[in-house]
Amino acid sequence: MWRLPSRHADDGHRSSGIPPRPAAHRAPAACVSDESVERLLVARLVKRDEEAFNEVVRQHGDRVFNLVLRMVGSRAEAEDIAQEVFVTVFKSIDSFRSEAKLSTWLLRIATTTPRIASSTWPAAGAGF
Repeated sequence: MWRLPSRHADDGHRSSGIPPRPAAHRAPAACVSDESVERLLVARLVKRDEEAFNEVVRQHGDRVFNLVLRMVGSRAEAEDIAQEVFVTVFKSIDSFRSEAKLSTWLLRIATTTPRIASSTWPAAGAGF
């Protein structure tokens, strides 16, 4: 574990006895844009990186689930459909053109999933 430098160090050196972090482990000096982060995530998805897929589910899972839940009205069915959405994303990531944000594409897939497209949207009148 890395520790912060001691407040009592008056010569500007770490007094904890722990050497400084190697450069490879330091945070980058420049800020990375959200678009760059998303492009890197999509590139990892294209390579079928499972951790990238898990990251997409963590970042967008609640939003996809809540949208689907509002559309179908059933929590159990919404969970199944949300899972289908992410499977579809994983299988069809090569078709993502980056003209829109990844989140927009995900929500579009959610609204055009066959189980939703063929439903009558029973919860549609409930403030959606």
